[in-house]
Amino acid sequence: VVGRRTDPETGKIYHMTFNPPESEEISERLVQRSDDTEEKIKVRVKAFHDNCDAVKSYFEPQLTRIEGTEAKATVFSAVSDAIMQGIQSDSDSDNDSSGSSSSGGGGAAAGARGGGAVGPSRSLGR
Repeated sequence: VVGRRTDPETGKIYHMTFNPPESEEISERLVQRSDDTEEKIKVRVKAFHDNCDAVKSYFEPQLTRIEGTEAKATVFSAVSDAIMQGIQSDSDSDNDSSGSSSSGGGGAAAGARGGGAVGPSRSLGR
């Protein structure tokens, strides 16, 4: 973030190392946000971690940990599996609470359509 710059004419965002401007002319007009300094970034990162810990502890029973540094296909598979397990778990809970013991044909898709089995208040379920 410290290397981030904005072109005031176009609004395009550059990074001086990873996405440098195409020309010297563009480079000369770039501006750095006042809060993109190393000192301010450290404060923002600390606040992020403090808030993440509070949110994680609240949702811990519903969290599924996935190693995101694996191959894309492996991560995708793990995320997909966790989502499907969460949907199935919610669907099973919905069936149990409604007094219905039927598990006919609807499966996870019916649970997702039938009552928002995956929504903003739920994370990847197990």
